[in-house]
Amino acid sequence: MIVRMSAFPLNCFGMHHAMRAPRCPAHNTCMTKGMQIKAGLLLAGLCFCVANCSAVNPASVILVDAAVNKQTVHLTLDTGTDGIYLFHSAALRLSLSLTPVPTHLRATNSAGKFLAQTEKCAVSYLGTSKKMQLGVMDKPISWDRNTDGILGWPALRGLIFELELAGTNTALHLLKSPPKDIKGWVRVPLDRSASQLLLQLPDVRHATAPVMFDTGNQTGICLSPKRWRELKKTNPDMPLTLTICNSFYTTVPTAVEESFARNLSIGTLSLTNAPLLEGLAPMFDGSCEVMLGLETLACMDVIIDGKHSCAYLRPKKPLTAPYRHNRAGVVFLLHDLENFDAVARVIPGSPAAEAGVRDGDIIMKCDGKWRTNWDESPNELFCNRPASTKVDLVLKRGEELVKATVTLHDILPLNEAAPASK
Repeated sequence: MIVRMSAFPLNCFGMHHAMRAPRCPAHNTCMTKGMQIKAGLLLAGLCFCVANCSAVNPASVILVDAAVNKQTVHLTLDTGTDGIYLFHSAALRLSLSLTPVPTHLRATNSAGKFLAQTEKCAVSYLGTSKKMQLGVMDKPISWDRNTDGILGWPALRGLIFELELAGTNTALHLLKSPPKDIKGWVRVPLDRSASQLLLQLPDVRHATAPVMFDTGNQTGICLSPKRWRELKKTNPDMPLTLTICNSFYTTVPTAVEESFARNLSIGTLSLTNAPLLEGLAPMFDGSCEVMLGLETLACMDVIIDGKHSCAYLRPKKPLTAPYRHNRAGVVFLLHDLENFDAVARVIPGSPAAEAGVRDGDIIMKCDGKWRTNWDESPNELFCNRPASTKVDLVLKRGEELVKATVTLHDILPLNEAAPASK
């Protein structure tokens, strides 16, 4: 059954949308096929449309070769960070002298908690050389083993470069000048004063809406908690699943909600099949309320002209790869590192909820294997297996063991070429 709903205001972006909500026969809940958010947003007569935002390998990062005291390091390009940082293990490998940072200052930096500062080092990267102290922090467990630290936006502010973001091919290419032929490109000003890469996108009121380009974020479009609440309030039937956020701002992985929009306009950007993610409050410092991660950036050609404080954006051809997401609507997170109890958080009306999984259940067995013998965790399995897969779970609820069989479903059918299972 398809329920057709008329357009109504979407206050979180000052726009309107129309929604279609099909009811999946396999579930007793109304799953939204897609949100359409529209606005007449033009820049120099161009409407910038990006199609199918599901193009980047989730494990991809942009690595930049650099040197510290003439020793090679590999830094992750993170335009959402405000400096250059080494991970603690790399600083020790380089035999650098470290000065501890006072405890009360360790959580004040946009890159997250950091531990120390190095001595003054000879640092070189992308044709730039300087003497400077580097911040030192612990590497998150989820980060690439080959990464020695972070190269933030201030280090790139005076450069012109192109980002290559497609599948496993991720790279930064220096340019001598911006493109001479800008036909088909949209030119967007950058915030000159910001310590992160912020685009100033004009909106329908001729004001500007700051949007962060965050190459350290592997997700799609990340909204501030305030914007996310407004989006959910205005779209009560929007499809929801859960994903796990590994961030500098949290000591343990955190479950956050994920959805999508068939069409979404943010300033001059018109995005098609755009994944939407609930952001964590510490990620937003008030400078913006929307972040674009690698999933979204991979769907456009991107040239950053730091010298002239502007960016050039151009859409790529639509892709057909299915969007990888949690098809169960539940995640199991460790709350107790001593006994390895992974506790459930469940989206109401999701396949997991329909199968009887409840918040607070502890996973004991998944897909026929006890938790001490897993080749892949339940959270990975829910993303890796296709729709219609049946996953048998054994859960601990209080003092009882409860069985549940979850039938995976394409909760977020982002790609038209790979529609949701019926």
